[in-house]
Amino acid sequence: MDIEVLGYSGPVLRIAIVGRIIRDNQWPLVEALETVLGPAGYQQLVVADMARTLFVDSSGLAFLIQCHKRFTQAGGRFVMHSITPAVRTLFETMGLQQLFLLAENERAALTLVMQDKMPRV
Repeated sequence: MDIEVLGYSGPVLRIAIVGRIIRDNQWPLVEALETVLGPAGYQQLVVADMARTLFVDSSGLAFLIQCHKRFTQAGGRFVMHSITPAVRTLFETMGLQQLFLLAENERAALTLVMQDKMPRV
């Protein structure tokens, strides 16, 4: 499993999670994500393209829940989009679609990640 940096769209870091999120790659994945996030860490606005995420096991779910929690606690935001049908079914079966910030596509994810982050006039 890999994390690809797709670039920035304004203040939003765009990444792709590619492959299988499973027990064997959970801790290297945490380290890879934290390397990608850099010094700003979990305070950032991040959208993750999940179109090439093939499979998520229970350890992978734990990793994603941990990500959500760390971003929330640090004041950042983590939105997943373009989720494959198999992974979406898993999220729905586990009731996680109500926990995670999910979007149909990148455009919707960029809108969602910015909600409540825009300065009020």
